[in-house]
Formats: sequence, C-alpha cells, structure tokens
Amino acid sequence: MKPYEELKKHVENISSAIARMEERLDALERKDKSEDVEGIIETVRHIEDFLNYRTRGFYERSKPR
Repeated sequence: MKPYEELKKHVENISSAIARMEERLDALERKDKSEDVEGIIETVRHIEDFLNYRTRGFYERSKPR
C-alpha cells in the first residue's frame, strides 16, 4: 500500500470516529435538556400546588383554560 493510500485510510477512520462522537454528544445534549425540562415542569407543579393551597382554590379557579 502506498503511503498516500495508507494516510487516506487513517484520515477516513478518524473522520468517521469524529462523526460518531458528534452524534453521541448531540444525543447527550438532547437528553440533558429533556431532564431539565422535566425538572422545570415538576417545579411549576409544586408552585401551582402551593398557590392553590395558599389561596384556598382561588388560583386554580382563576387560571385561564
């Protein structure tokens, strides 16, 4: 195998490895964001429960539907 062909093969292997790493990073970023969203939703539920309790149900009745 000529040195150029060998080098080309190594570059292709490195390029495919980088592409796989980028895909994995994208997946991890999406996963992290979805966990953050779930945490925010849970926090909002707690706040709404608190407001409803403290206002004796007025908060729930006054929410737009």
